[in-house]
Amino acid sequence: MTMMGFSDVLVRRVREEETVKFIWSLHEMECTDEMISEAVKKPVDYVQDVLKKDAPQ
Repeated sequence: MTMMGFSDVLVRRVREEETVKFIWSLHEMECTDEMISEAVKKPVDYVQDVLKKDAPQ
């Protein structure tokens, strides 16, 4: 098992935040969960979980 460096964690977090923003932008364009899931290459469950939370700032 390898340890992740601090920079790796930051990169992953930034990517995750960008993915969430992208999901919200597609949601605001009234794309379906399935369309969003395909666009971001994430499971529909993940998309639905993101959309249950408050929109990113």
